[in-house]
Amino acid sequence: MTEQIREETAFLQEAGQALSEAERLAKEEERLKEEEAKTLRELKAGEKALKDEIDSTLRKRLKELTGTHDAEIAEEKDKLKKAKAQKEKAKNEGIEERIREETRPYLEDSSAKKAEMLNAFRKQKIPAYYTTRLYYALHYPHKPADLLVLLLFVGLCFIAVPCGIYFLALPENLRSPVLLAVIYVLSVLIFGGLYTWIGNSSKSKYTDMLRMGKETWDDLAANQKQVRKLTRQIRRDKDEERYNLGAYDDEIARASQAVQEAEARKQEALTNFDTVTKNIITDELTQNSSEKIGRLMSAHDEALRLLQEVGEEKRQKEKTLQEQYEVRLGREFMSEEKIEALSDILTRGSASSLADAMTEYRTGRDNKEK
Repeated sequence: MTEQIREETAFLQEAGQALSEAERLAKEEERLKEEEAKTLRELKAGEKALKDEIDSTLRKRLKELTGTHDAEIAEEKDKLKKAKAQKEKAKNEGIEERIREETRPYLEDSSAKKAEMLNAFRKQKIPAYYTTRLYYALHYPHKPADLLVLLLFVGLCFIAVPCGIYFLALPENLRSPVLLAVIYVLSVLIFGGLYTWIGNSSKSKYTDMLRMGKETWDDLAANQKQVRKLTRQIRRDKDEERYNLGAYDDEIARASQAVQEAEARKQEALTNFDTVTKNIITDELTQNSSEKIGRLMSAHDEALRLLQEVGEEKRQKEKTLQEQYEVRLGREFMSEEKIEALSDILTRGSASSLADAMTEYRTGRDNKEK
């Protein structure tokens, strides 16, 4: 074996080793990429778990804090509500008492006049019906309410009663327009006649007494109108001085102040939570997880460092392959299988140089293909 063949065989051996090393580095780089991605996922999962724990703890503490202060505020507001209700009750009692006091003269006057009227009619042995409000509304109508009573009387006697008899009391086979007309005429005669008879007989017999009764009912209506007017005025009166509600106002003021102070304490607690407590809780939980997060971070840093080192070594090895071996062999023969085949050709003595060995390899390959 000539010196040239030995050198070229050694060159091929070195090229094969370099190529094998490059492939090893490529596989190692892929493994380290997976390792780096895995450690990165674990690191992110650890950081997310810490963030979730911090968020959950902060929400829980804030809810507890808010709940405590809200309960206190609700209790103070309940006291304020009760104080206002007590004042309103006392005010209403005062209003009712004032209404009774200021309307008493009118009510007493009405009671006296009505009693006087009843006694006068009783002494004259006049039927009690002639003292009723209904009688004067039907026979001496002069007010809107009297006209309404009169209309109801007409509707009842001349519409409701005839229709009730015709549609409810009579069987269907007896009903006819003629019978309905007869019932209506009878209703008019009976109720109209009764109404006319009562009015004429009473006015002819008891003229003076009925005039007194009418005047009495007018006085009663005037008194009742004045009572309603006074009642409205009293209820609308905004002045509370006369009801002696000062003690209730003081209690309401104290309760309102307590509510404001409770709300201020809540706001102060929330501000302190945001500016101080939140940071303390975050720092504590971060410190508790610092060892675990540190291990994950170190593992990722180490995996990244190894990946970068192997990647750089692989690039250098590929550069060496291109500069030292690929320039002579060409990309066609940059595989371990072909390099080994070229080495066998040189070792057998079938070729006197690397170039001849490459030519023989191609010739033998072409012949196989044919």
